[in-house]
Amino acid sequence: MYDCVHVRGLPSARARARLARDLRGARARRRTREAARRARIAARRKRHRTDRRKRLAEAQQAPAIVENILGLVSGQDIVGHEQLVKLLGNAYMVDLFRCGDQMACLVAHLKPLQQAGYRTAVYGSY
Repeated sequence: MYDCVHVRGLPSARARARLARDLRGARARRRTREAARRARIAARRKRHRTDRRKRLAEAQQAPAIVENILGLVSGQDIVGHEQLVKLLGNAYMVDLFRCGDQMACLVAHLKPLQQAGYRTAVYGSY
């Protein structure tokens, strides 16, 4: 003969089904939260890309605006980007940015402008 032992605390079939359902619901809610978080991050990145593009467009317009203002105020011809590429080379911007605020470096890189007859240069750094 066997002795029967009743163990308390083991979940019944109904309780196991309820736990499984709750677990599926928790997983679904977690997936939903993760999807919402990923969507927020994607929206933030999209806004950031849009802001960067807008700032880049504004930055590209700034030299043209400054050139126009200087030309109007001074009454002088202004050397634009295309002509600077012809006189100083394709990498003139890189060279000038590398100079920073070092006047001797700037003067050395702007020698071709002087040889072309220009006497005044206006340079701004960021």
